[in-house]
Amino acid sequence: MKIIFLLFFSGLTLFATSIQEDKIKHLIEEKFLTHYPSMNIENITIKPTSTLIHKLKEYKVSKVAITKDDLRRNKGSILVTFAKNHKQRKLYYKYNINATINLYVANEHIQKGRIITPNIVNLESIKFKSLYHEPFKAQDFNQYYAKYTIKENKPITYEKLKKNRAIKRNDHVNAIIQDGGVVLNFRATALQEGDIGDIINIRKSYKKRFKAQIISNTTVKVLP
Repeated sequence: MKIIFLLFFSGLTLFATSIQEDKIKHLIEEKFLTHYPSMNIENITIKPTSTLIHKLKEYKVSKVAITKDDLRRNKGSILVTFAKNHKQRKLYYKYNINATINLYVANEHIQKGRIITPNIVNLESIKFKSLYHEPFKAQDFNQYYAKYTIKENKPITYEKLKKNRAIKRNDHVNAIIQDGGVVLNFRATALQEGDIGDIINIRKSYKKRFKAQIISNTTVKVLP
């Protein structure tokens, strides 16, 4: 009878641990899919770093904390919070994710200054091991250019790119000054980059500076 009771109790403990593990894996999956919407997770394995987990069988998993650095890798550590009534316990786990992620990859050498367009990249499913920079998104085609040459078959990530602004530093612009009903125009040099609506500094040929608002990719309006 004692043996049967021990087997029954052991089964309950394993069942509780299984529920906790499933919850932890679910929370890890949520965090990675939020960070990488195109990720396809095949499985997740976890392992507590302490035997204290056996004392937490009556606790429920409350939350999982994972650092930005660990989100960049397929393996690392997480901090799990367990709760029971008003009590909380925290325990570190090691995790390992088996997953693939869809990334845009250069299908040719992309020269410095070239605009990123759909025809110079391929969308590929890559085994996720580590990704230390934010991957390029489809909605940003034609809005970024290469900061330096990107080699063929290399992933397109934002640290390799620069936003294609309406006006770039050192661009020549048409500056408008409005004084009552009088409108004056002069040529100037942009001292900063910006998009439409942004306020930047400009310089007239004889080096006088003005603040101006960008109203198109060629024109700014001098502010009073």
